[in-house]
Amino acid sequence: MKNVIYTICLLAFLTSCSEKINLFNAKISAVDINGTKKFGPKNSARISNRIKDPLLPKLEYDFLGRLVSSKNLRNNIGFIDFIFLKGDYGVLDEVYIAFLDEAVIPNYVPVESEITSTEWNKFKMDFSNLSTYSARKDLMFKPENFKIRRMLEGSIYTSITNDIVQNQKIEQIFKSGLESNVKAVLKESNVELTAEVKAQLESMVKTNVSIKGKYIDIELRKEFADKLVTLLRNLKNNPPSSSTSNPFLANYLENFIGKKDLVANGYSLLQFEIIYNTSKINKTEIQAVIDGIAALSQTDKVNLTAKVYSSFSFTRDFNGESKSTKNYLVRYSYNDNFEGQRK
Repeated sequence: MKNVIYTICLLAFLTSCSEKINLFNAKISAVDINGTKKFGPKNSARISNRIKDPLLPKLEYDFLGRLVSSKNLRNNIGFIDFIFLKGDYGVLDEVYIAFLDEAVIPNYVPVESEITSTEWNKFKMDFSNLSTYSARKDLMFKPENFKIRRMLEGSIYTSITNDIVQNQKIEQIFKSGLESNVKAVLKESNVELTAEVKAQLESMVKTNVSIKGKYIDIELRKEFADKLVTLLRNLKNNPPSSSTSNPFLANYLENFIGKKDLVANGYSLLQFEIIYNTSKINKTEIQAVIDGIAALSQTDKVNLTAKVYSSFSFTRDFNGESKSTKNYLVRYSYNDNFEGQRK
């Protein structure tokens, strides 16, 4: 009994002094995510403050290498991540292609379910037959090489992934927030609804939506980061012209050197896979419930159905996907080796 009381008290203490972020219309505690008082990254010597309203990268690595304002963590600008874009970014692309040529392409073994041996061998041969970094990068952006390009982009970083400690609790918070979203839409409609109709619509969330969360610490791979440090050192010794048309070099001068923005060497990410039972959450099922509202015209019923349907996303843009992945960036980590390359 004493052990149970001690455990309850310990959890209450950790929750009360734990860092919190705003998510799903609620405050989420670090202790419920990773079991500690703080959000990661755990193994980085230099980290930012937590971002109370997390940023939303579409892909988990989208913000890697961006320049982050030292005054406002919500402000970031392109830098190393220009490698993910089509086009020629000069010395940056040279470093990226050299890294792939030396450390990735010779060692990659294709996983047949993702990239077939035939696809990989053709790409590898085409890549080796090209002599310039720009031609090799253009090759990566051919439509038929999309999967290979995504794989190569992912090779620039390493990650540590853990399941969320209190996934069931977070799922309940998510569902409660989504129910509130549905309720808000119904309230905004200014339509008299019976308790039964409201309950039916709100219960769709309880029984037909689930989430599974992971907590991911990611950072630039050391071999790639070392090449970037060398690049920044060379730029420090031989500064680019202030009239450069290369966005990477322009942001280097204005933001890295001028504003002393910090390079995002990594960050902590909450990643949720949201699963919808679309056989139940669809416009037909929703309208079948709303059709019972005699006071509405058919046009109003169709319009309300569309609004309720969209509200199954916090951003009110649900469009029928059975599964979606959402990323929430909580805290940046920095690399002192990058920051040491300023004059």
